[in-house]
Amino acid sequence: MTIAKPSPMLRQLHIDQFARPLMFVRMLSLIVVISWIQAFGVFMVEAFTGDFDAVYQLPFMLALGFTAWVCWRSIDVISVVTDPLMRIAYIVLGTICLIGVLIFGLVIMMSDIGDTSPNLFGLFIVFLFWGTMTLLAARSLKRLRRTKIDNIGITLEELVRSTEPTSAEGTRWFTAPGLKSPGVIRFVMIAVILLLLYGGIDLYLKSVLEELTFNQPGQLGQGPRILKSASDVSFLGACYFLLRARTKLQPTAESILSTDRRTPVLFLRSFVDDERVRFLHAQRTLFDFSLEARLATHFFKTGPFIAVDSPNHTAAIGAARATLTDTEWQGTVVEWMRAARLIVLLAGLTQWVRWEMRQIVELGYGRKLIILMPELSKWKQFRLRTDIARKRLEVIREAFSGSPWEASLNEPCVPEKIRSLMFRPDGQVTAVCARSRSRDCYQVAALISEYLIYKEQKNEVREA
Repeated sequence: MTIAKPSPMLRQLHIDQFARPLMFVRMLSLIVVISWIQAFGVFMVEAFTGDFDAVYQLPFMLALGFTAWVCWRSIDVISVVTDPLMRIAYIVLGTICLIGVLIFGLVIMMSDIGDTSPNLFGLFIVFLFWGTMTLLAARSLKRLRRTKIDNIGITLEELVRSTEPTSAEGTRWFTAPGLKSPGVIRFVMIAVILLLLYGGIDLYLKSVLEELTFNQPGQLGQGPRILKSASDVSFLGACYFLLRARTKLQPTAESILSTDRRTPVLFLRSFVDDERVRFLHAQRTLFDFSLEARLATHFFKTGPFIAVDSPNHTAAIGAARATLTDTEWQGTVVEWMRAARLIVLLAGLTQWVRWEMRQIVELGYGRKLIILMPELSKWKQFRLRTDIARKRLEVIREAFSGSPWEASLNEPCVPEKIRSLMFRPDGQVTAVCARSRSRDCYQVAALISEYLIYKEQKNEVREA
């Protein structure tokens, strides 16, 4: 593959302006969902037992439940900037909470200090917290949807909508027939039972603690402590079984390719960079598991998102994996490279990642390639993070030596700030960079690279 007049230039796009508002909205969404799951069990038990106080909680629980449902499906960048219900949900919840603040504030002001219940102060603080946080989130969403990407001139919402399907073919993979597992319903039902058990124990503990506080202040027996531990275990167990249900929905590459005839997106990576399902952290990983899971949610809307399974067959959430033998995987990967409309590759250090990159360059597939830098752990020392990023960039430069993009890749840059690389036909390389190491920035970088590739393809069709 040769180019008459290459333009060796490394173009850098910086996206730090999106890092903080995205992180704030995402973290608050996670808190809303977890809080709703915790409150759901208690509220249902109160409702079933005819507790009259549950009636007063109904407006808040409905608003929190609606917001949690919206946040559940909007945990990633794409949904945050495109879902019209996100801002509405936060405004509704924030308004109800601030009304509650006014009501409880007036009750506290009209009551004597000695006669005011501690629970009343607690409710006042809770409503004040939720009201403030949700209204700040609504403001952050407004800022996100108005801020334009540097050197591109479009907003994140315009970027996402330009890459999403506009026809009925743009369906999610889990709507395809024959892909659902019968184990999903079983795991979900177990999770619901555990949530109700959690709510019943928590409600019982509240009544026991109120009685102990009134009759024997300062004394807490061994029984309530054991029940509190059982309550925590029940909640973690519910998260565990919900995560198991999510893994059961993970399709294989064979099943998805047999039911979805659209052009696939190929995902390549080193197996050591796989983010495996770790049930020890089920509560956290249930909602926002990995960058690969986010990419899968996006790319499955436009076609199969496929990858080769690791030899260990470890549980993972993301691309649909194919189990291949040592003798057939290279030929299959090369065939997938030819058929794919996009190739997404996580930069790695192993010999097989080097081989995959060389194949992409030699076969002329560089113009549909997106190279993503794997997420760098926040807990690693700065020098170690810099060294890892530098080594991965050196592997990329080595694989692209002798290609039209060699000069561009060799230009000076800061490796630890690179989030994605995209390769133009004139020899130019576009690097999306950020100081932030949040998962949101990696995802935004992938979306920008995809948008730029499609833009180049449309320009070529228009010129032809």
